[in-house]
Amino acid sequence: MARRPKNRWPADWFIGDSVVSFSPAVASRIGNWWHANIFVPFGITPLEFGRRLVADLDRQDHVEFLSFDYRYKRVSVMLKGMAGNTLVYLAGHTLSLAPQDEHAEVDLLSVDDDHQGQGIGATLISNLVELARTVGARKVVLKAGLEAGPYVWLKFGFFPTDEEWEKIKAPIRSKLDGLGKMVSDEARTRIDAALASSKGRAIAIIAAEEDLVMSKPIFDAPPRDVPLGRALLADSGIGWYGELDFGDSAAMSIYKDCVERNRARRPE
Repeated sequence: MARRPKNRWPADWFIGDSVVSFSPAVASRIGNWWHANIFVPFGITPLEFGRRLVADLDRQDHVEFLSFDYRYKRVSVMLKGMAGNTLVYLAGHTLSLAPQDEHAEVDLLSVDDDHQGQGIGATLISNLVELARTVGARKVVLKAGLEAGPYVWLKFGFFPTDEEWEKIKAPIRSKLDGLGKMVSDEARTRIDAALASSKGRAIAIIAAEEDLVMSKPIFDAPPRDVPLGRALLADSGIGWYGELDFGDSAAMSIYKDCVERNRARRPE
C-alpha cells in the first residue's frame, strides 16, 4: 500500500482568520502542492495569498478558497467586500499553473453601483495581476460581458483574441448601422477600417471614438448620450474572450496607466 505523502507545511496554514477561509475540500488536499509550487519558489503562504488579493480595499473583505484541481494545478477563490449589510464587491478568480499554460482567470467581478468610481475594480485587478506575475503566470484571461465589460476592459489593456474579434464584428456593424446619421463620415471611416482588420487589437480604434450619440443600453433602460465607442461596444450585446498578456509591452503600458489613475481611495 502506497504511503500518503507527509505534510510538509505548518499545521496552522489552513486554520483561516477574519479575512481568509478555506473550504474543507481545499484544506485537505492542497497543502503539499502549495508547498512545492508556491511556497518553496515564491515564499507565499495561502493566508498571505488571500490577503494580497484584497490589499488596500478595506471594505470588510473576505477571501474563500473554494476549490482545487490537482490534475490541472488550478485553485479558485471567491472575494467579497461588505460595508455594513451592503455587498460592495464580489469577485472570483482562478489561478492555473499547469506547465506552459500558467495564467489567472477573472471568473467574476462586480462592484455595487453606489460604490462605483472609488477604484475598487481597478484595485481588485491590480492585486490579481501583480500576484499572478509573482507566482509565474504569463497572463490574465477573462470573458468581457456584463453590461459595459466589452468596453471597460479595454481600458485595462485586455484585448479580444483574433478569433473572438471575428465573432463580434457583425453585432458591432449592426449597431453602427442603427445609429445612422448620428455617426459622422469621418468616424464611420475609422470604424470601417477597424472592422476590416483581422487583429483583435483593432477594437481599440472603436473604443476611442468619443463623439456623443443617443444609444439605448442592451438592458432595459432608456436611451442616453454616450461616447460612440461605448455605444458600439457596450450597447451592441457583444461579449468576448480576451487576455492581458504580461509579455505585451503595449498592453501592459495601458494597464499600468489605468491602474495608476484608478486604484482605490480609502472609504471616508
